[in-house]
Amino acid sequence: MQESTCETKLGLYLAQVHEAALSQRKDVNLPSLDDVCNAYIQQVLEVSAGNHTQAAQILGIGRTSLYRHLKRRKTADAKTRLRIALHEICP
Repeated sequence: MQESTCETKLGLYLAQVHEAALSQRKDVNLPSLDDVCNAYIQQVLEVSAGNHTQAAQILGIGRTSLYRHLKRRKTADAKTRLRIALHEICP
């Protein structure tokens, strides 16, 4: 049941993004593909209660690919935190 809820939320979100893109509104801040991908993977991990094997199956990718994605995201998050900290020290 939770998988369909996750898919429904993603579907509605993508429909809104598509509508905004079609209207070419300048005031809409569209997320990057990476942001959408990260959000979807996070939702799938929540649905699978953190079970990486089950999450990878739901996503249709191998467990190794999921680990690789999570490692890249963790590295990107660490770089962002470092950039913010450095900006606070040296604005």
